[in-house]
Amino acid sequence: MFDLFGRYGGIDFARASLRELVDGAVREFEIAYRDARPPHELEFLRALIPYLAERDL
Repeated sequence: MFDLFGRYGGIDFARASLRELVDGAVREFEIAYRDARPPHELEFLRALIPYLAERDL
């Protein structure tokens, strides 16, 4: 099954879709919390966005 996904571009599509989702989540995070303080705590939360997408399940 994995070979079929690779052969027909399903894996590349899923990775590209995930990248778009992460980019959008980071943009929305920046908008939602632009006025929040203190920023050092927000840095930790912001770092979780790509981590959740890149972790190995």
